[in-house]
Amino acid sequence: MQPKQLNLFRLTWPIFMDAFFHIVLGNVDTVMLSHYSGQAVAAVGISSQIFGMFIIILEFMAMGSGILIAQMLGASRRERAANIAQSSIYLNGLIGIVLIFILFFSAPFLFSLFNLSAEAYEFGVRYSQIVSVSLLFEAILICISTTMRNYGFAKEPMFVVVGMNVVNVTGNCIALFGFLGFPETGLTGVAISSCISRLLAMICIVYLYKRKLRLKLSLQGRHYIQDWKSIVKVGIPTAGESFSYQSSQILITYFVTFFGVIAITTKVITYNIMLLIMIFSYSMGQATQILIGHLVGAREHQKAHDQAIFSLKVSSLISLLIALVCYFLSETVLGLFTSDRDIIETGKTLLALSILLEPGRAFNLVLSSSLKASGDIRFPTLLGLISMWGLCVPAAFILGNVLGYGLAGVWLAFILDEWLRGLIFYFRWKKMGWVTKGLVKTEIRSSNEKEMSI
Repeated sequence: MQPKQLNLFRLTWPIFMDAFFHIVLGNVDTVMLSHYSGQAVAAVGISSQIFGMFIIILEFMAMGSGILIAQMLGASRRERAANIAQSSIYLNGLIGIVLIFILFFSAPFLFSLFNLSAEAYEFGVRYSQIVSVSLLFEAILICISTTMRNYGFAKEPMFVVVGMNVVNVTGNCIALFGFLGFPETGLTGVAISSCISRLLAMICIVYLYKRKLRLKLSLQGRHYIQDWKSIVKVGIPTAGESFSYQSSQILITYFVTFFGVIAITTKVITYNIMLLIMIFSYSMGQATQILIGHLVGAREHQKAHDQAIFSLKVSSLISLLIALVCYFLSETVLGLFTSDRDIIETGKTLLALSILLEPGRAFNLVLSSSLKASGDIRFPTLLGLISMWGLCVPAAFILGNVLGYGLAGVWLAFILDEWLRGLIFYFRWKKMGWVTKGLVKTEIRSSNEKEMSI
């Protein structure tokens, strides 16, 4: 299958909508459960962060395969790209099955690490164990969506995620309010609704994959082991930065639990709003990653350099504007989640600090994605580990817990971390050392060495 013509806008807006509705899926559960139980909101918020850690493990396969596919397509090696796409789906599916069992049986231990009430603990464990089943569905959905975007089909995954949200909201209404004559099932029903919506999304994306890309899903093939090695080699360091971020966020959430239940709820609600702010930068970063992968594969390095700088300018400006809008509408936005004045006032302070945070995050997301797409994979991960664990986590504890600035101190730590990494990525990109990191020549060399050894 020949890829469609790519450009930044055509890739960014569907990825933006896809990410938006993925985040909405978690926010819908939070908003709807806020009318059911405050303890359930805190439990589901922590559960979502734990679930996100497992999603990162699945995403590293998709990110690794996506970078390889983009560079192979840019180098006109379409058969190799198709083989990698097929292999990544099966590998991610197997990992998804393993992760189901890990999350299900580790949920009681994981929630025991947080300073939660007995009710919130019970809610969190039950919700996590039920939604663990959907890790298989997410594994396949993530892989196929990434592949389709790299072939230029960005709108199709977006429509699937929109449909997934419609199903989830309908299921939540049935579970919480007993719509259509069904009995109210509360938190359990909300978790089941999330699983069903993801199952239907997986079925739809598989259908679109076969119809639009016309790529096979055969279990036969001698290329799987070689493909899996290539995907893992790229994917593990690619995802290391995201995994480090998610794990550091969980530890910081643990620090926040000592501020009390209101602080936990405030962090969960404000963080969800921040996710809505950052998705433009994320989407621009993902679209830029696809474009740069194709350009690097075609060895058009100057165009790749200019594309990343252009994307950075657009992303940082629009992120700042979105953060400003969210702050000026903070009373209304926070009021969607809660009527508690303490939560609203603290949330407004955090959204004000986000005006400083989001442009730095734009630098980070766009340029980190650009470096990874070029083949400069290990540096973003190494810097992420150093900055998140050497700066962000200690600063969050000192500013928030020791010096008593609470959640505002935690947000200041986020600002320091995002700007430090973003500026370092900027100077590394400008030096253009990534030009020598392309993956296509490495793939060709590996294949030739294998043939010679035979």
